[in-house]
Amino acid sequence: MRLAASVSLSAMFGFPMTQIIVDNVVDSYTELSDENWEKLREKAMPQMIIAGFTTVTITSVAIAGFIAPLIFV
Repeated sequence: MRLAASVSLSAMFGFPMTQIIVDNVVDSYTELSDENWEKLREKAMPQMIIAGFTTVTITSVAIAGFIAPLIFV
């Protein structure tokens, strides 16, 4: 559940915040050892990066589709 919420936040904030979100979500599991903390972080980070890239790509295409006709008319 927490990973799904953090991936949806990644769609709003982009890359610098994705690492902060992952670290905070993983830190919320305070009973984890350092080894388990790193394993959970390694599982969550790729999903966050993909969510950020997808969001940036879709948003930039949508904005370019809106602005290009205004510039080149």
